[in-house]
Amino acid sequence: MGIGQEQNNMAYSNRTCTACGFKSIQPNMKQIEIEYNSGSSNAGLSKRAVGFALLGDKKANNQLGNWMSGNSKRNYMRKRKVWVCNTVGCGSNAQHNKQGFGKTLLKFITQSILLVVLFIGAVLIFA
Repeated sequence: MGIGQEQNNMAYSNRTCTACGFKSIQPNMKQIEIEYNSGSSNAGLSKRAVGFALLGDKKANNQLGNWMSGNSKRNYMRKRKVWVCNTVGCGSNAQHNKQGFGKTLLKFITQSILLVVLFIGAVLIFA
């Protein structure tokens, strides 16, 4: 090396693509934020609600009605940052980033098998 020349020894950390599992240095990857389901909860039913519902309490009747109809389920969502490939085929597809490649492929295969089974069933019925 000559005078005034510096050696560029930048060390980059390796990252793994969440969608395809490819490992590369950080400048070749991009970080995205995904939202995923972390759980759910249902409305509970207590002895107090049942007792007061029998006595005609409006709030207790509403709680009992929500419990019986099952419409009070709540889903809890979380956000996290993940690394994906910076190439056109992997990291740029927004749907691919949210669902993950494995889930998308499984959905495609399941739908294809279902269509084939329905087609064979229709042929056997109308034959």
